[in-house]
Amino acid sequence: MIVTCLGINVHGNGSYNSRSFLPTVLGFLSTLRDGHAGVPIVVLSPIVSPPRESVIGGADLALADIRTDVHRAVRILQDHGDAALQVIDGRDILGPQHVHFLYDSIHPDAEGYQHMARRLVTTLRELEVFNGPAALRTAED
Repeated sequence: MIVTCLGINVHGNGSYNSRSFLPTVLGFLSTLRDGHAGVPIVVLSPIVSPPRESVIGGADLALADIRTDVHRAVRILQDHGDAALQVIDGRDILGPQHVHFLYDSIHPDAEGYQHMARRLVTTLRELEVFNGPAALRTAED
């Protein structure tokens, strides 16, 4: 399984804009799939960052726009036959109710990363595509 988190640095760096971000995500995920046929891929959109949700970053995208495009890219690739590709909304892993874990309103502290790990494992176990023989195991298992 491959898990990737996409988008937060795009906001801060302004490395892509509303015209170029979606095609870039589509290209990245397609290239990843080309090298890993059949391997489950999970894309995690950005976790919450209250000051960045509606504020335009270095280019012309707010964090909410970036999250929308990440989800849209995954849906497009799923609609074109990639059944082993899934998206998880980062706010389901660390959302508005967890801002106390963000020491600088963007980066989780140690407890925040532990929380994210627990939530991510739980969420991955719930995804149907991952409930086969290679289901996730943790140290407790």
